[in-house]
Amino acid sequence: MGMGGLRAVPEILASYSKHYWKEELTANIRRACVEAGGPVDVLHLFAKRSDPQLRSWSYRTLAEIGPAAYDVLPTLIDNLRSEESWDQVGALQVITRLGAIAKDSVPLMIECFARPTQSAAAMTAVISIGPSAIPLLTEALSHENWAVRFGSAYCLGRSGEAGAGVVGHLQPLLEDETLSVRIEAANAVRLLGNPEVALEVFRAALQPMLGETTTTLQY
Repeated sequence: MGMGGLRAVPEILASYSKHYWKEELTANIRRACVEAGGPVDVLHLFAKRSDPQLRSWSYRTLAEIGPAAYDVLPTLIDNLRSEESWDQVGALQVITRLGAIAKDSVPLMIECFARPTQSAAAMTAVISIGPSAIPLLTEALSHENWAVRFGSAYCLGRSGEAGAGVVGHLQPLLEDETLSVRIEAANAVRLLGNPEVALEVFRAALQPMLGETTTTLQY
């Protein structure tokens, strides 16, 4: 296809009917873009088009290109502020593949923990950032929104050896007012090498349910 042909992709795809997106040729064009490492600037413009299918295709292609698509990070960060789920999902998809070089996106991704439709993707993306996300995640453990506290504990629990020093910061969440936060904080502590502490929290959380089960069995 060549670089010149790749640059014509926006108009080529935009000219086809919606059923065309289900056909193999779009996958072939994506593979050609990935192999060429671009053209990132054209794919970047694609991601701003009004057609959601075209935007979705562009984000997926940029994600497969990986770190070479770093130049689009400012747009991805703006997308995290968007109310459009297409843009949020696309941004998180690409950031996950960018990895540590996308660390500037961490503050907004942490806020995405509070969005039910984006939280799982946001947590996956933050984990991909690696150790540089740990200070902001640690700070977010005291966030007023329980979902942000939950997501931060979840990510810290999966930070590996780099997160060993945050166990003390997770301790207050073991008594959080929200049960799911307490359990996830305990799980994070367990993953970071303190299973005994976690076991006590799990036991306390399960005790009321075990009591109800015992009562039911008596009847």
